[in-house]
Amino acid sequence: RNYCRGLPGNRFPNSASGISLGNFAFFHPENIHDDFVIRHEMDGHTADSKLFGPLYLLIIGIPSILHLVFKRKGSNYYDFYTERRANRHARITPPNQISRKKTK
Repeated sequence: RNYCRGLPGNRFPNSASGISLGNFAFFHPENIHDDFVIRHEMDGHTADSKLFGPLYLLIIGIPSILHLVFKRKGSNYYDFYTERRANRHARITPPNQISRKKTK
């Protein structure tokens, strides 16, 4: 993680917890100490940024932002491919999916 820096952002929509751009991750001030969010952005999305390079915005960044803005009510944000990839890279499971797994 030494290649990435987390910075608090003050102009986030309430539904956004963080955004990764290259070696930088920006967090909603309420999430600056949330381990899941930090790992999702810094270990997850940053891995795709390094993998895709300049294509990251087209393959991951823009679709992820559009998904945040236009996702259907009641759908799970982390089921979208960009978020699943980030969680897989970071080796984490969203908290709401941990409880779903235990009940199945």
